[in-house]
Amino acid sequence: MEAASHPLSEPSFLQQFFEPGVMPFAFTGVVLLLLAIVAVSWIGFHYWNADRRHQREVAFKHELIDRGVSTEEIIRIIESGSSAYKRPEQRSWSDDVVRVIEASKGKCAPGKKA
Repeated sequence: MEAASHPLSEPSFLQQFFEPGVMPFAFTGVVLLLLAIVAVSWIGFHYWNADRRHQREVAFKHELIDRGVSTEEIIRIIESGSSAYKRPEQRSWSDDVVRVIEASKGKCAPGKKA
């Protein structure tokens, strides 16, 4: 007849965790998990911020259109703004403004190139 093992005679999770061979792997896993959380959070914040900036730009362009500002004046206003966030490879503001104005006048469907 086998003797039943007593639950307290087996090492606990914490005792197993702090054994010399397990500790470096556990520490590495925790560090990698924290790095992954930081990376995912940063990526999420970056895209959320870019989306909010885009929403503000679109709202500003629509406000100018609602005020009846001419296309040339809208282009001049937008291009005279700060270029701190613009990248050289980005399209010109005038392309977007012309598409928005033409879409609002019904000349082309939104999202399609003029």
